[in-house]
Amino acid sequence: MFTVELRACQNPDFPRRYDLPAKSTVQVASLREASEVCRRFIEEHALGGGNWAGGRVRDAATSKVAALVSYNGRVWTPERDWRRRTEIQLEGAIR
Repeated sequence: MFTVELRACQNPDFPRRYDLPAKSTVQVASLREASEVCRRFIEEHALGGGNWAGGRVRDAATSKVAALVSYNGRVWTPERDWRRRTEIQLEGAIR
């Protein structure tokens, strides 16, 4: 079991938005479900890449970050240095 953080922020390249949703955390059963939940949140709130600040997936038992979901729904290993991250292939993923 995992939790995934859903969060939006202001994009400094565009006018201020007052309709951004509040941060929330959702329980999910898999990394694939985390990806789907993130993409649905992004689409429902018409977020651009500069507005997406969520996607941190944590192991529900330990609270350790297990993966990161990017704006496009791809799932990555959670290294701090983004250049060291590798994509986690999701079985049966729809892109």
